[in-house]
Amino acid sequence: MARFRSHVQRAADAASVAAAEAIARHPNPAGGTDVDDRASKVANAVFVSHAPRGAAGTPAVAVRSTGGAVTAIVGYAGLVPSNFGSALGYDAVSVDASATLLTRIADSRSTSAP
Repeated sequence: MARFRSHVQRAADAASVAAAEAIARHPNPAGGTDVDDRASKVANAVFVSHAPRGAAGTPAVAVRSTGGAVTAIVGYAGLVPSNFGSALGYDAVSVDASATLLTRIADSRSTSAP
């Protein structure tokens, strides 16, 4: 169970990093793409690719951009089937994880001298 929880936590950590970096690199996307929607899609894809087998559901993602920084918060709550818990009267155990990452937004100004 502890191993499963640590894998879920690592998946949440990776998802928050990916969401924050996706927004920080391209804070003003072309085509009017919603920043929160893009961050959620990136975070969900990364979470699923890193989550252990049996982690059902998708994480909740919140993104805030202020000044020159973006904060990505990823939370996950789900149930894990329990092989040993059934002997004690429960078939699943609650597992949750959360990760928050603050990163700077890319500066698109040219740094070359005139």
